[in-house]
Amino acid sequence: MMYFAMQAAPAGWLKANGAVVSRTQYAALFAAIGTTYGAGDGRTTFNLPDLRGEFVRSWDGGRAIDPGRAFGAAQADEIKTH
Repeated sequence: MMYFAMQAAPAGWLKANGAVVSRTQYAALFAAIGTTYGAGDGRTTFNLPDLRGEFVRSWDGGRAIDPGRAFGAAQADEIKTH
């Protein structure tokens, strides 16, 4: 994933907006992320991650900083109103 400060994704990129896309048209991407963010129709499509309005957080990867969080899962904020 890359961050671009623009309204539309550059040529060759997709927005991380939860869209359902073709498993054959985006075969390399499907091979990389599979159905982590949704299975689409379960046969020919899969979902992109939906990062709209989210703060991207890196995967713990065994460091034990954030134990128990599943890969690809969303995390609620920890900031409470004052």
